[in-house]
Amino acid sequence: MGNAEEIISRYNQAKMQSISLKSSITNTKRVLSQFKLNYEEKKKEYEELTKKSTLQEEGLNLLKNLIQTMATEHINEAANFINEGLKTIFYDKEYKIEIEIEDKRNLKQANLYLIEKNGEDILKSSLKDSVGGGVLVTIGFLFQVFYIQYHGLSPIIFLDEAFTQLSDKYIIYLKMFIEDIAKRLGFIFVLITHDERLMHNAVKTYEVEGGRYHELN
Repeated sequence: MGNAEEIISRYNQAKMQSISLKSSITNTKRVLSQFKLNYEEKKKEYEELTKKSTLQEEGLNLLKNLIQTMATEHINEAANFINEGLKTIFYDKEYKIEIEIEDKRNLKQANLYLIEKNGEDILKSSLKDSVGGGVLVTIGFLFQVFYIQYHGLSPIIFLDEAFTQLSDKYIIYLKMFIEDIAKRLGFIFVLITHDERLMHNAVKTYEVEGGRYHELN
């Protein structure tokens, strides 16, 4: 009898252990199932984020390329306008400007050079040095005209003793260019000057003396 009770007791213990083990297995399966579900969700989120990141990177690259293209077109427009003016004013020189863009400390920097062709020789000078005052002031003036037109600003420019360094040889061609863009682009130029070379082509001329002004023509 004792052996039968012992066997039954061991059977019940084994049965309880089996039930407990099944319960543990079920819980483990549930945890694993939840983990798998979370894993799939996280994997999906990761894939979506990766896809978005790729799209954003592609978008940024496209934007950078667009900005670079626009910048290049803008630079070319400016250079073409300046070179047209240089060719008109300095008729006997083969002048043109080059604008080079470089990255400096994560910023774009424009370097301007004057190119002069003399026969087979080509001289390249930075506008920061070794460029004559008359040429330099003319280039500055042409840039003013270009950017006012480019940004659609009021086409009025005040010039205070601006062209005194320009030789007599080129003054007449400067005046011709000014008259042309005044008619063609609707610009108004107000010159404040003692330079009589620039007075003869003015639409109106005023003289200021003793704090008073009067019209000369």
